[in-house]
Amino acid sequence: MGLVAAASGIQTAQVGSEHVLATNTTTGIFVLVVDTNDMAVGDSLTLRIKTMAIGGGDTRLAYTLNYADLQGEPVKYSVPVPSNNSITCTLEQTAGTARTFPWSLLRA
Repeated sequence: MGLVAAASGIQTAQVGSEHVLATNTTTGIFVLVVDTNDMAVGDSLTLRIKTMAIGGGDTRLAYTLNYADLQGEPVKYSVPVPSNNSITCTLEQTAGTARTFPWSLLRA
């Protein structure tokens, strides 16, 4: 199976709001990729991946990434997250000036 972009876009953050980047119900192994190049000193960012343990279950937090200030390596990758039910990826800028974040949800 090849690697495909299950979803992608550009999210302009509203500080203090959790933005849903993508929800996908296709079976696969997913990696969230976010470009944090626009971050500056005083900015904080939280990326979350949520999944279901069983079909029809509740969506629960599976993985969190936190970043602050300037990023020397701006492209961020999550760990691979397998899902056969549902996966939801979110972005929340928790401090600083609202920034723009290009992102992709990759599926294998």
